[in-house]
Amino acid sequence: MASPQETNAIQVYFKIPYTEITSVVVVQNSLTTQEFLEYVNIDVRNNLNINQRYDIELVNTGKEGGELATPIEPRYDETLLQRYGNTRKTVAFYARPVHPITREFRRNANYRD
Repeated sequence: MASPQETNAIQVYFKIPYTEITSVVVVQNSLTTQEFLEYVNIDVRNNLNINQRYDIELVNTGKEGGELATPIEPRYDETLLQRYGNTRKTVAFYARPVHPITREFRRNANYRD
């Protein structure tokens, strides 16, 4: 994967809310926000040990409401570059495991099960 020093890459930090579980990846900023979420659902899920039975919502850190803030809306017509600009080389998200039907986030010490 590319280094964040390259102009087309961005380093992304993830943290499961209310835990110490984190992961860092480097992705191309040309990914759409929908493609990025699809990537998160495969690779980052494994890095964070989140069971397949949970969906993952992403919340920008620093938003009012913190870990429980409204998640980002992924779109096919918006790239990471368009959303975050070319001057940002790092972005951080809460990766919130939620029930696929109720969309409820339940605080848990372990999302592997």
